[in-house]
Amino acid sequence: QLGGTRAAPTLDGGARLQDAAARIPLFGITVEAVDVTVSAGDDDDLVVAGSARSGEGVVELSGRIGVAEETGLFADLALKGDRFQLVRLPDQSAWISPDVTARFDDGRVEFDGRVLVPEAAFQLRELGDSAIDTSDDVVVHREGAGPGEARSYSRIAGRLDIALGDNVTFEGAGLSTRLTGGLLLTFRPGAPPAGEGAFQLVDGTFDALSREMLIERGSLNFYGPLDDPVVDARATRRFRYEARDIKLGIILSGRVSQQLDFKLFSEPAMSEADILSFMVVGRPASSGDGDDSAMTGAALALGLQSLTARRGTGDTLSLDEISFEGGGADDTSVVAGKRIG
Repeated sequence: QLGGTRAAPTLDGGARLQDAAARIPLFGITVEAVDVTVSAGDDDDLVVAGSARSGEGVVELSGRIGVAEETGLFADLALKGDRFQLVRLPDQSAWISPDVTARFDDGRVEFDGRVLVPEAAFQLRELGDSAIDTSDDVVVHREGAGPGEARSYSRIAGRLDIALGDNVTFEGAGLSTRLTGGLLLTFRPGAPPAGEGAFQLVDGTFDALSREMLIERGSLNFYGPLDDPVVDARATRRFRYEARDIKLGIILSGRVSQQLDFKLFSEPAMSEADILSFMVVGRPASSGDGDDSAMTGAALALGLQSLTARRGTGDTLSLDEISFEGGGADDTSVVAGKRIG
């Protein structure tokens, strides 16, 4: 029942949505046991209470909805849950335990809270040798959006503390690791989301030059844009050669948006050529038995050597693909390609 005036409306009664379910193909989940009740409160606001289940987890919604004289419709809501399955796709799965409050008022959204990710698994699928990247002049527009329409963040503000549990894993691009740590997401009106924090690589391995290397330390550090973290990783592999224990490693550092810096090191110290030779064929280049093509392929794969072809104008011709294949000096291939079509 609705009464009162436009400036001071009164509400009475209630409504309930019970035993509902909804499929969400984008995330591959089905939200079940949806139960939401809306009833009139003592202060003429609507009281909201509800719950839903996904997987073995549940979330609960509570709050109130009302009408303010100056700004119109508003809502104060709280969302709490435990191991609610958010994503269930072939290459992605994630469960969350949220504790978030939000206010919707005058077309603005303000929120604050914490989201624990107790378990998640992400796999980065390889595109294959025949995959072709989109050229720089291609612009993709969302359906119904006008040309050049920019994403707007002017109505969103808040903070969200993301914490990773003990069972979050990532696999892809030669990397297999468990992730820990946390990230504070900050949303400000008129600006894209920013992050501050770090994810650590724990119990991880890295496949370099067809050799599995142990990640001794590794982190993704965020100091602003979410798509441009700072990488800091150190991976090592141990060899036994001529009754000596040798430790070889790669240090990877830099921002994702820039060319990452690769550095080789060894214990005891040796030349980069010997380090590469050990990684590829299991012996130093100074032994005289190394395969030059294997060494060049290793350097290319690590980004330690730049391949450019000079044209008449003096510009450089960059390569679109560099890969190294093979398990030893007798079976080594280097593939370098440039798309000219």
